[in-house]
Amino acid sequence: MSPYNTPILPVKKPDGTYRMVQDLRIINEIVKARHPTVPDPYTILNQIPSSHQYYSEAQLAQILPLDFAVHNIQPGDWVLVKEWKEAPLVAKWRGPFQVLLTTETAIKTAEHGWTHHIWVKVSEAPEIWTSQLEEKDGKPRLTLRRSGLEQ
Repeated sequence: MSPYNTPILPVKKPDGTYRMVQDLRIINEIVKARHPTVPDPYTILNQIPSSHQYYSEAQLAQILPLDFAVHNIQPGDWVLVKEWKEAPLVAKWRGPFQVLLTTETAIKTAEHGWTHHIWVKVSEAPEIWTSQLEEKDGKPRLTLRRSGLEQ
């Protein structure tokens, strides 16, 4: 017998030797579990008074609008996106990219997908180069012009 008054039993191993095992089933019945039982959500929700309101996870995913704007970027604006380059670790602004969609805290561009607003800054529209080939006095003449993007 063990000091806890539970039987110690010999159990035969595959190699023919015996291993001594203490039968703790009686102690397991007496000792309380250390982990709490998982509550039933249905029971908990039924305890909420009808005068109160609660939200499901799906409702929380459709977050309520903020009371203030954290950025003023709109679809159609041009932005630079901050990227990190390794060896040495350096932040670099890439772009400009045109904004397709916005939320309260994110901006979507075609090149980068969704980006948090802290990694984006407003930029000027990119310059557009146009070329025109003309012939003057029998000689070809190439004219290049630079202009901002016209919207």
